[in-house]
Amino acid sequence: MKKIKMLKISQYNNAFQFQSNLIYCWLFRKLKGGQAQKNGYNCGNINCKICTRKINQEKDLPSKLKTFLLKGDNIKIISSGNPVELIKLYDDFEKIKFNKNDKKKYRDFFIKGYERWFQPNYGKQFLDLLNIDTCIYCNRNYTINLVKDRARAELDHWFPKERFPLLALSFYNLVPSCHSCNHIKGSPNIDWKNALNDYIHPYNNKSNENFKFTFFYDDTLDILKVETNAKKGSNIERTINANKILEIYNSHSENELRDLYNLVYKYSDNYIKILIDDTFDEKLNLSKEEIYRVVFGIETIEENYHKRPFSKFKHDIIEELKNIK
Repeated sequence: MKKIKMLKISQYNNAFQFQSNLIYCWLFRKLKGGQAQKNGYNCGNINCKICTRKINQEKDLPSKLKTFLLKGDNIKIISSGNPVELIKLYDDFEKIKFNKNDKKKYRDFFIKGYERWFQPNYGKQFLDLLNIDTCIYCNRNYTINLVKDRARAELDHWFPKERFPLLALSFYNLVPSCHSCNHIKGSPNIDWKNALNDYIHPYNNKSNENFKFTFFYDDTLDILKVETNAKKGSNIERTINANKILEIYNSHSENELRDLYNLVYKYSDNYIKILIDDTFDEKLNLSKEEIYRVVFGIETIEENYHKRPFSKFKHDIIEELKNIK
């Protein structure tokens, strides 16, 4: 598994409607062509970004692929199916025997469809509608990258598109990420057929999949390590270990942790507690959210963690440090 779900994706209806409708019509248009062709496709929506534009029919697609896509609700599942439905669909798809040439054609169709059509034309709009500002996996970096002086959305494929090209455009397979997390190479030993049972999917918001950051230090304070309270043997722990999230945070966030730690231990009293509960609260009449935003540059409400880097990490650590006597 490449990534841990650091944050939750919970409010995504606008992005879902945009993406699923876009891909649904695009696939039908590629298979059947527009109204100019016999039996051509048009959804009838005068605002459709696909059906109101010229989208050329893909005439060189393997016949076996066309048959599979047009079977039942397969196009609907590809565009809007949940992760369980997607992996089940892919199980069925893998039963089809393609020759080497046809295999390359269908891989190019979906992967290039993502890389050359969707990402440059609609990736940023999709991310704007999803309204996720920082990486879902690490919450350390923002989700916009500059490519040739143009803002570009960073989107990771939870089921890797090289392994699952059929799912390269599927909504639930597109995860807002930072450039670093998007290029972390996953473990080759992942059993992808059971990955949804063993690891955490970013769109799965079960309440028992939460965790908190904590820390460890030795008597000399030379060693200060980021840790978590993830239950041993849980999906969270397996995902954290597979993604090396603690190694990443300890490599890049030790200064963040030490700065917070020093606010407590460089003074005779707990300076963080004084700063938050006394100085700012009494004299400036600021809310808790405003204090954390002004002093530490983070959000404290879980659904807003994505707005500022390090919000979950710093909030968890600060809450623990406040309770130290």
